Amino acid sequence: MSSSTGNWAAFNLVRRTLFPIVLASLLLVLLAACSGGDDEEYDEDGIEATATSAPSVISTPDSPRDDGTLAVPTTQPTTSGADPTATASAAPPPATTGTAKPSPTDTEPDAPTTTTPDTATPLPPAAGSTATVTTSSGAAGSESGTGSGQTVTASEIEIFPFLDIIFTDLKTGLEAFDVEIEGEFGESPTAFMTSNEGETDFLGLLRSNLDWLKAQGYGSIEMPMVSGYGDVMFDSAVLSPLRHEGVDYNSQYENSNPEKDLRIDEEAALTRYRMLSGLAEVVIREASERGIAVAGNVEALAHIINRAAGAGIGGGESELLISGNLPAPSIEQVLQFIDEVIALGVVRISAEAYPEDYDLAITNHLATVGVPYKHTGAGLGDLWTGYYYSPYPDSALMGQAYNYLHTADAMFGATNGSIFARARAEGDAIDTVIVVGAYLPIPCDTSRSVAELFNDDGSGQRSIDNEIPTYSDGSVADNCSTAMWSNLLLMGAARQGVRILEVTADVTPSIAAVATPGLGTQILNKILAHPVPDQTLPIANVIFDTPGFTDEDGISNAEFWESVRDVQIGLIDDALQAAGYQTVLTFDAPWTAGEVALTYILTAGGNEETADGEGLGPPYWNSYQDIDPALQDLLDPTKNPTPVFIHPIYGVPEIGAWASLRQSMGLPARFEYQNPVLSIDGEYMTSLLTSWMLDSEAEATGIGEASPITPTVGQILGASVRLTPYGDVSGIGQTANYANLASVPDANVVVSGPLMVPGSGGVSEVSAPYIVTDGNGRYLWLVSHLHHEGFSFAMSQAIAEATGSQRVLAQPAAVHLYTGKQTFAFAYEATNVSLNLPFTSGDLIDITVYDISGTEIRSDLGVPYSGPFGASLDKYSLLVVEPARR
Repeated sequence: MSSSTGNWAAFNLVRRTLFPIVLASLLLVLLAACSGGDDEEYDEDGIEATATSAPSVISTPDSPRDDGTLAVPTTQPTTSGADPTATASAAPPPATTGTAKPSPTDTEPDAPTTTTPDTATPLPPAAGSTATVTTSSGAAGSESGTGSGQTVTASEIEIFPFLDIIFTDLKTGLEAFDVEIEGEFGESPTAFMTSNEGETDFLGLLRSNLDWLKAQGYGSIEMPMVSGYGDVMFDSAVLSPLRHEGVDYNSQYENSNPEKDLRIDEEAALTRYRMLSGLAEVVIREASERGIAVAGNVEALAHIINRAAGAGIGGGESELLISGNLPAPSIEQVLQFIDEVIALGVVRISAEAYPEDYDLAITNHLATVGVPYKHTGAGLGDLWTGYYYSPYPDSALMGQAYNYLHTADAMFGATNGSIFARARAEGDAIDTVIVVGAYLPIPCDTSRSVAELFNDDGSGQRSIDNEIPTYSDGSVADNCSTAMWSNLLLMGAARQGVRILEVTADVTPSIAAVATPGLGTQILNKILAHPVPDQTLPIANVIFDTPGFTDEDGISNAEFWESVRDVQIGLIDDALQAAGYQTVLTFDAPWTAGEVALTYILTAGGNEETADGEGLGPPYWNSYQDIDPALQDLLDPTKNPTPVFIHPIYGVPEIGAWASLRQSMGLPARFEYQNPVLSIDGEYMTSLLTSWMLDSEAEATGIGEASPITPTVGQILGASVRLTPYGDVSGIGQTANYANLASVPDANVVVSGPLMVPGSGGVSEVSAPYIVTDGNGRYLWLVSHLHHEGFSFAMSQAIAEATGSQRVLAQPAAVHLYTGKQTFAFAYEATNVSLNLPFTSGDLIDITVYDISGTEIRSDLGVPYSGPFGASLDKYSLLVVEPARR
C-alpha cells in the first residue's frame, strides 16, 4: 500500500484464521507504516537466497483427494525459460535530464516516465457497459488518452473488485476452502487446499464465483500470485528452489523431524516457498472463458524482500503479518517470476512496496514486454492508483485517527494532487485507477463522529475496530464507509478522468459491500446518469519546488516531500478545483504540454536571516531555500501575464528572489515583529510563528503537540470560518510570518485574519495578512496552512481577484468542491453552500443530491439558474449541479 493505505488483500489468502484477530489491534500501526514506509532507505544487507533443484511433481486442484482435500504439492519441475540461479542485475535506468535535485517520492520514488509500447494487452470493458456517454475532465491533451484527464467513454469504465474468489463463496460470504501446510518449516513443506463444511468441489465453487462476478457487472479481478507466507498459486520454477543459504530447515524441529514440535519460536523460524500447483492456471482459464480479465498481483515478494533487508514496508521484525521468514529473491529472480505470471495469461501486473532498484527494474521490464504495470502511488508504472477513503476530520481527536490514513487533512485533495494531477501532467503515457475501501468506519448516524469510534483498547492506546466499530459505551455502530462508494466513484470518474474503479474487499464491511448483488452495475449506472458536459476547464499548474536540504538540516528531502504531499498539496488541489480549475502537478519546471491559466508554486522557503548568515533557526534549523531559478521567470509579469501564487512552507526569507518578492508585495525587508520564543539570546531574530510546542531552547518537544497559531474560528472576508487545522500537519507544523497589518499597504492585502502571537505579556490575538499581492498577478501566502474550510475560502477570494471574476465560494462551506459546468460538492459536515457557478442567469440546470448511502434524496430538473446557487447539505451527502440533461 502506499499511498498508500494498508493493502491487506495482497496477502490475506493464508493464515486466514489470524486475520480478524490481528486486524483490529494492529491496523493502525500497519497503515501508518504503509503510508510512509516506502521512503525508507533500502538496506541491501540481508539474508542471501540461493537456488536449488526440485523434483518433478505436478498436480492440479481439479481432482479432490479421498479425504476431501485438494492435492497441491509444493514442488514442481524446473521448466525451460527463466534461470532461477541467474545473477541478479537491475535493468539500467533510463537517461534523465535537467538538474540534479533529489527526486521527490510518493509511496514510490519518481522515475522517468516509460511509455508502454503499442503492443500492450488491452483491458476489456466492464461487463454490461454498452453506453457511449462521454465522461471527461476537460483537461488539455489528445483525445486518445486518459492520463491527462481525457475523454473516457462508459464502455471503457472498469469496475474492479479486489476480493477473494478462491477460498470464499461469494454468494454466501462464507469461507469454503483454506490452506494447510505440512512440515511448514521443514525441508519439504507441502501446501494443501482443504475444504470447509464438507465442500469438495473447488472447480464448481470457482465457476460459481466467476459467474456471480459477471452477473454483478464486474469485468476483471486481481489475484495474488504469491502470499507473504510463501504460498505460490502456481508451479514457479523461480521460487520453488529458493532457500536460505546454509540452512538445514529440518533442524528447526525436535529431532530434525518436521512432524515434531519446533525447537525455536515460530516467528524466528525460516521457511521455503510452497506451490499450490495449477491454481492460477485454472482461475485464469475459467475467468477468460467468461470474459473476465485477471491481473497478477506480485506485491507479497516486496514484503518478503523488505523483511529480509530490514527496511521498507514489511521490513520490521514484527511484520510477520505481511511476510514470513522466506528467502528474498534477487531483482533478476523477481523479473523472472513476473515473466512466469505473464505467461499464465494475466492482463497486467500489480504491485507496490518494492525497494527502489527493484521497482525501477520492474517498470522498465514491463514496459519492454508491453504489459501494463498497476502501481500504487505515482512515479512508476503506467497505471497509477489513488485512494478516496476519508474526508476532512470533524474533530481534533479525529485528526489523530486520520494520521494513519495518509494525511491529517484533505484526503480528497491529497489523492487528487499527488496522484491524478501528476498523471495529468505526464499525459497519455499514464492511466489512473481510483480505489475506495473501508479502512475507517463512518457512522451511518451522521449526528455522530468517527472520533466516537476511536476508543481506548485498555492499553492506553486508541484504536478503531474496523470489523465491528463500537462507541465508547460498547454499542455497535452502523458502518456506512462502503455506502459512500458510489458517491466517491462518481466524483472520481467524472472529474479525474479515471476509467478503472477499484473496490477493495479486505475487511469485513468491504467484503460484504462487494458481495452486494449488482454493486458494479449500480456504480456504473450512477456514473452514466451524470455525463460530463462539453467543457474545457482552465489548467492550474501546481509546481513543487524541490528543496536542497543537506544532512545539516532537521528534515530530509524525502521527509519534507512526504509531509507536503499528504497535506499542503491536498489543500491546494481542493482549493483550485473548487475554483473551477483542472490541476496538473510538476516538479521544478512549468508544465508545457498545454496552456496554463494559473501557476501555484509550492516551495520550502525558510527562516529569515540569522546572526551566522546561514538563514538557519529554530525550530526547523533548515538551510535557506531560494526559489528555483528555473521558476523565477514565472514571477515576472512581463514574461508571464497569468496569475502566480507562491506558497512557502517554512516562511519568507530575506535574500535571493525572496527579497524582491517582499518589496513587490509591499512587505518590509525585515518584519518588525520578532518572536520572543524563537529569539534565543538575540541570535535568531525571526518573525516566524510555529504550531510546534517548544522548550526553553526553542527545540521542538515532539511531533503531535500543537500550539495553534490561529484561533479555532475567526473572521476572514467578513465571514466566520474555521482556521486551525486538526493535527500537527503531518510532521512539519503550521507556520506564519507575522507582518503588522498597518505596515502593509491596503492595496497589497488580499486576505487577512487573526494570528495568535507570542509577546512579553503572553499570547495575544492580532489581525495580520494571510495573502498579499504585488497588484500584477503575483500572490504570496504568509501562512503555511489553514483548516480546509478557511484555506479554500481564502483561495476563492484570491483567485477571484486574480482573474477579475466572482468568488466561487460566496460563503465558506465544509465541502470538497469541484466546480465547472458540472459541479460536485461532497459535504464532510452538515453545511450550507452558496456558489457562483459558470452559468448565465436563466440557464436550465439539473440539481441532484445523494445522501450518505448514495440514495437520491433530491432531483430538480430543468431549473433556471440564479446565482449564487444555494443548498443545504447533510453530512456526507453529495450535491451535483450540471446543465439540464434533457
